[in-house]
Amino acid sequence: MTQDGDEGKTVSFGGAQIDQAAAGDINNYYGEDKGRELNAAEKREIHLKVERLSAITNEALVEIRSRLKTLFNAGINELRLEQRDAVNKLLDAWNEVAELQHNRTQQSAELDENAGAMTKVVQQVTALSAQLKLSTAHEQQYLQQLAEVRHQAKQYQEQLTEAQRQAEQLRLAKPLRPLCQTCSTTTARLARSRRGLLLAAGIAVVAVLATAYFGYQAYTATNAAQAAEARLSVCEFDGKPYTVGSIVANDGAADLECVRPEKLALPYWQAVKPPPVKPKAQSRKRPRPTTPEPELPVINIQKELF
Repeated sequence: MTQDGDEGKTVSFGGAQIDQAAAGDINNYYGEDKGRELNAAEKREIHLKVERLSAITNEALVEIRSRLKTLFNAGINELRLEQRDAVNKLLDAWNEVAELQHNRTQQSAELDENAGAMTKVVQQVTALSAQLKLSTAHEQQYLQQLAEVRHQAKQYQEQLTEAQRQAEQLRLAKPLRPLCQTCSTTTARLARSRRGLLLAAGIAVVAVLATAYFGYQAYTATNAAQAAEARLSVCEFDGKPYTVGSIVANDGAADLECVRPEKLALPYWQAVKPPPVKPKAQSRKRPRPTTPEPELPVINIQKELF
């Protein structure tokens, strides 16, 4: 706050120098005749504006009243009628500037919060995209290996068929002469055929095991990527997942609906206002007519006994 001699008084507020009270010069109100004193309602109006300014700017009431006293050479309870309009207009201007600064601060905080949330969503989407690409690469690698295994299995099957055909031909063939050389040759061929059969059977078993292993790996990677992608489209309540658009009844409070305002935003729960309940018309029950109970005959026990 600064003051400038006899030319007038300036008060800095909100980054601006205020040297005029509303539309008139403050010096015009420093004469001997200032009119009547303000009544209780007029003073209360000024006090309310000062309290409102203090609530917005978090400035002490004493400091605001001190600024007013510096400008008008009088406290609020000492102001005159000719100073009322200038004080009200000045307080209105201060309140307007304070509200603009307060709203600007709130908007800046909301923008920062939204930017942080959007950054998190983008990071999650990037991570899911990387997992999906990795899963796709694993799946392609598995398909390529599976094709190679099938091709080798086909070749081994062909070799096994050929070995079986040769073994059958050797079994049906009749020796031309019973020489030891012919017997040893046949025995060697049978041994080679048996070894080929065992080798083909072992390769077939290895191919089946490899196919099952790579199939399980691709299935696990695909399920992990699908589960990670599903987290962007479900809400959790009481440990259970719910899709977007689901409404959950909440005992003792408003119902909750799973919503997602944007495509890349995370879904969240939003309170659902219950429909107004119409009061039920109370049915008037007519009183049932009461039937008088029949009178029982009075028996003179003394007479019957004697």
